[in-house]
Amino acid sequence: MKIHTRWPVFLLLPLVSCSLSKIGGKAEPKTGEKTPEAVVYQEDFDPLTLNDDDIKIAPVDRSGTGGAAQQRTVVVPKTDKAQNQGEMVKGYRIQLMSTSNMDQATEIKKNAMVKLQGKIYLAFESAQYKIRVGDFLTRDEAKTALAEVVKNGYLDAWIVPCQVYKTAGGEGGE
Repeated sequence: MKIHTRWPVFLLLPLVSCSLSKIGGKAEPKTGEKTPEAVVYQEDFDPLTLNDDDIKIAPVDRSGTGGAAQQRTVVVPKTDKAQNQGEMVKGYRIQLMSTSNMDQATEIKKNAMVKLQGKIYLAFESAQYKIRVGDFLTRDEAKTALAEVVKNGYLDAWIVPCQVYKTAGGEGGE
């Protein structure tokens, strides 16, 4: 072997020996660090309900006038957490859509907040993001609201039974 071909071997030998010393070793968690088994996820967390009063939703101009139509900006009010602390009962909501794409679900929720009245929910169930509207105690209330939802462009919306918030007045909805 010539001298000029031996020097790369001497440079690589320490690197290989250092990397081999870590093989088979089990990484110990640092003190105070949670192990993956101890982590609990809050599945009903909705980041859109954070108390952030500077969120502005500007609808996209789809009129084809090249921005000549006046755009309105909707300021989303802060969510009152005490309002959502109500009693949960069996009831109904109107489901607008179900998707596995979080970005698409968030966009649909934003659009629904602009178009529809009532509380809009984004839930993650069965590996799907589900956008639902309202807190209805009876199916008749939900049917009445469904007609309004369909008028606003959500033609494939349907009624689903689920746990809803019971309002102080004893009626569903907002």
